[in-house]
Amino acid sequence: MLETLDTKLIEQTLQVLSFESAFHDPHWREFVETAYRVCVPLDFYLMPASMSGKHHQGYELGVGGLVRHTKAAMIVAKTLFPLYHYQDHEQDLLMAALALHDIAKPSKTHPVEVRPMLEPIENDYYNEIEKVVPLIETHHGQWDCFGKLPKPKSSKQNFVHLCDYIASRKNIAIDINYQEEKT
Repeated sequence: MLETLDTKLIEQTLQVLSFESAFHDPHWREFVETAYRVCVPLDFYLMPASMSGKHHQGYELGVGGLVRHTKAAMIVAKTLFPLYHYQDHEQDLLMAALALHDIAKPSKTHPVEVRPMLEPIENDYYNEIEKVVPLIETHHGQWDCFGKLPKPKSSKQNFVHLCDYIASRKNIAIDINYQEEKT
């Protein structure tokens, strides 16, 4: 059977994002991959991270830029984890939040639009959605131009905001092709 172009695009994106090495618990990887296959609109796979190019590295612009930005934010998290001493299950939660934080772009209020997007998988992943959505809803931090987004309050909410912020800085380049050495 021939794969559709949409299916190929999604599967290639999942390979680029390297979810198999991002999670300790395969259940969290399964949750995120299911969200990508079922809930994430095809536009996400093609969009730039920024329409204006004002706040993102060149590699985060153009076709697929949002995917590359997502990968960069996840790399930042993995880099910072040793400083924060999060347990494995906490790291999985944070990685899931970063993997899904921009799936509702380009809306200006995309952080609070993720929950309804995840409804198609809510029966199977209710607990995961309830844990991850509050981290996503606050990822803009203080940069809410419309006063409609919640601000980070917990250390995990601040961590997701920090990783997104660092990944979006023009003066910080992240090697999104970096592969961890297998030990």
